[in-house]
Amino acid sequence: NARKVQDGVVSNSIVYFTEDPPPLLGNSPCPLKLRRILNLSPFTVTDHTPMETVVDIFRKLGLRQCLVTRSGRLLGILTKKDVLRHMAQMANQDPESIMFN
Repeated sequence: NARKVQDGVVSNSIVYFTEDPPPLLGNSPCPLKLRRILNLSPFTVTDHTPMETVVDIFRKLGLRQCLVTRSGRLLGILTKKDVLRHMAQMANQDPESIMFN
């Protein structure tokens, strides 16, 4: 399994996006500092970036995802699977059969 297990993080963990989390209650787990796992400089493209360029960027940089923005605002996340699906549609192939080298 590629996912790492973090003590205290469960499917119903409450997330606080703040520098100062509220005081811990009872046996609550210690806060998880996202800075240790967060990418502070994610790769971004605009919604006007041609897909041909996006495919080339994913290939050359080995990206698994990148952010899509418009005028500096987040529109969504483009994943490797999305890019593979696009490539397959352009080639009329099964997306599962296309892999990056």
